[in-house]
Amino acid sequence: MDFAKNIIIDMIFPDYIQGWMHKSYIDKELIINFNLIRKKMNYQFLDREDLPDGYIGFRSYIPPNIKLSPGNLLNNIIFFTISNLKIIIWEFAFMEFCQMQINKNDIKLENSSNNKYNNVQQAINNICNDVIIGTNGFLFIGEGSNKLYSQYGMNHSEAKEKSLLLKKLLDKRNLFCENNNILFLQIIIPEKSSALHALTGCDLPDMTPIYKFTCDELNKKEYFIDLYNKLAVQKCWRKGDSHIAFSGVQSIMEAIIARLGLDIKYDYINSKNSYYGGDLLINLMESNSYYEKVDILTDIIYSEKILKPKLIYMSDPPGNLHRGTIRHYVNKDAPIKKKIICFGNSYFGKGDNPLEISWHCSRLFEEFIFLWDHRMRLKEIIDIRPDIVICQSAERFILSLSMSHENYDF
Repeated sequence: MDFAKNIIIDMIFPDYIQGWMHKSYIDKELIINFNLIRKKMNYQFLDREDLPDGYIGFRSYIPPNIKLSPGNLLNNIIFFTISNLKIIIWEFAFMEFCQMQINKNDIKLENSSNNKYNNVQQAINNICNDVIIGTNGFLFIGEGSNKLYSQYGMNHSEAKEKSLLLKKLLDKRNLFCENNNILFLQIIIPEKSSALHALTGCDLPDMTPIYKFTCDELNKKEYFIDLYNKLAVQKCWRKGDSHIAFSGVQSIMEAIIARLGLDIKYDYINSKNSYYGGDLLINLMESNSYYEKVDILTDIIYSEKILKPKLIYMSDPPGNLHRGTIRHYVNKDAPIKKKIICFGNSYFGKGDNPLEISWHCSRLFEEFIFLWDHRMRLKEIIDIRPDIVICQSAERFILSLSMSHENYDF
């Protein structure tokens, strides 16, 4: 590398950057470029013994109206120039900044000797593909297998067309349930990057176009439960995981119970601080040794009784797969005397802990069956004869779900 042609940033902080340059650049302007904003930055020079002859250290403070975050840096929304040369941000400086953001937001490393995070360039590539590092310690899905980041730029006419296909599918689900005297409810959980879009550092809109058109169409339907406004709150989301926090699960349960027209008085008790691994945290660090502190309440009490469901049937597909997972709970003390079957995914989950919606449903409903599937499976509904069918999906799955509108199991 010809250092004479480069300006290096080797330390990054939320309010200033620090680096070094050749002395020939001393009289040049330092410009920060943020989207369409260009700001001149004042900088001071530092004596640094670690630099070769002819180079000088500098520190420059970030203008207060510009938010410097890993997400901004990662997605090239922010960059710095001197004399029209783009400044190089050292990879290690970027990673240290990311780690600093994570450390100060209740994420800990259980055993540093297990950390496989040695190849910095490979790690940065993985971050670009899978994880967006936002502000306040929040991590977000990047592209992922469903190309989520790209979905924010979907053509609006295509998005509207797909949303109408999804509406057709959900109307078929509702009609089937109506014909069998069953109440049908559809839940679509917004993406964390939509609900907390202002924290991504990527200038994302508040919804993908396909989700926006879908909500516009489905808000006219009684079977649809719109959760966006309820979940557009920081406390509803985990920082190191793509899933909702305990507060978010509570909000979803309140929405379901309100849609049923019920006024049930129950309480959550026994608070606990636990450390959980997060899917985004694991992808970011290439290690399962990182854990996020999560606040939960471990019991639900109703009529002075702690509700304890009984698991009467379970089935797991071979090979650590998820689709096809079944959990069947009964609870004679439950306040809602209804049988519910849910076709959903990891947001409902198996009901193993209070961060999963199934955990709450298994306590509040007299009988609750969870089937991990994106389809509404007709045979199971006919065999089980539930009072209520809940179908749950997520914003990033709308595109693939809309393509299922001709299937028998829908």
